[in-house]
Amino acid sequence: MAKALAGKRVRAALACATALTLAACSEEPSFDVASQIGPNPNLPPIQQYLFPPMHLARVVGWKEGEKPTVADGLKIEALATGLQHPRSVYVLPNGDVLVVQSRQPWPDPIHRPKDLVMRWIESWVTSGGDTGPSNRITLLRDADGDGKAFVGEHGSWDRYQFNGYKVVFVPFSGGRPNGKAEDVVTGFLNANGEARGRPVGVAVDKTGALLIADDVGNTVWRVTSADQHVTSAGQ
Repeated sequence: MAKALAGKRVRAALACATALTLAACSEEPSFDVASQIGPNPNLPPIQQYLFPPMHLARVVGWKEGEKPTVADGLKIEALATGLQHPRSVYVLPNGDVLVVQSRQPWPDPIHRPKDLVMRWIESWVTSGGDTGPSNRITLLRDADGDGKAFVGEHGSWDRYQFNGYKVVFVPFSGGRPNGKAEDVVTGFLNANGEARGRPVGVAVDKTGALLIADDVGNTVWRVTSADQHVTSAGQ
């Protein structure tokens, strides 16, 4: 009886949170998110919400043959797939790549009602599925050795419009940004606003190729010039 009553209360709280979220999103201010990066970033004013505005990209993953979109003159291939929530990449002096795969310990203790709501919402937008053990470091090695200011924008869930879900290049001069961010790798959201992947950590390998950890697509991508050969690396 007590469990049934508790379940009803949880469902009621989640329904209430959803209703408030939709209400918060009913008015959509116009704001150029591209203006937030560059020599003179334009940051929106701080606002307090009972529930923040939310726009969630449902996770669908990468289908066979799909991959992110790159700027002209570049190409992208998967360096490794089947990973479990890859978060960051580190290039060793010999060219080998360490991939850090990590998941939040489960379950976290719930101290406040909003902790339960947050867990529910995050499960929609951050899960890359279960492809094996996580919380580990994997060594990637490119057998034949084939082969800067990049930022991995993981992607928003608490904005009126989707922000991020791409890798950008920020030009620098004298140690400071001197221009707007330029899109380098996009396509992590499909045409329906669903998340095929979410870029996180980036690194440059010894050949100058850009490595991208995709923690929803469970993939490490490698971006090279269009005429450079890229091979997949085993785990």
